[in-house]
Amino acid sequence: MTSPRPSSTDAEFRAWLTQECAISPKPVRDLVSRLRRVRRYIDEQRIANEPHAWAYLIYHTDLSDCSTTVRSQLKQALLIYQRFLLAKERAVLRATAEPTSSVMTNVNGASRS
Repeated sequence: MTSPRPSSTDAEFRAWLTQECAISPKPVRDLVSRLRRVRRYIDEQRIANEPHAWAYLIYHTDLSDCSTTVRSQLKQALLIYQRFLLAKERAVLRATAEPTSSVMTNVNGASRS
């Protein structure tokens, strides 16, 4: 197994943890490190799209041999990262759904501010 390279998403994840979750730098480093360990066993696509990625990870990898504490820490990192991906996706959807003009037209064609 090779160690995954840091990605631009890692930098965004770090910023989100610091700004949105108010987590200090040391726990942020720990979470990113644990996430990298998770990525050794499961690909980014499955993390992003699989709601039960944790169950997949436990039953299809050798993490079942890890201690309960380690599994708990890895699960926490995975779930927080999935929450980050969801927040990122919602922000993109919100940005694309915003009206392009401050003046809107109602059904009858009249303008309103």
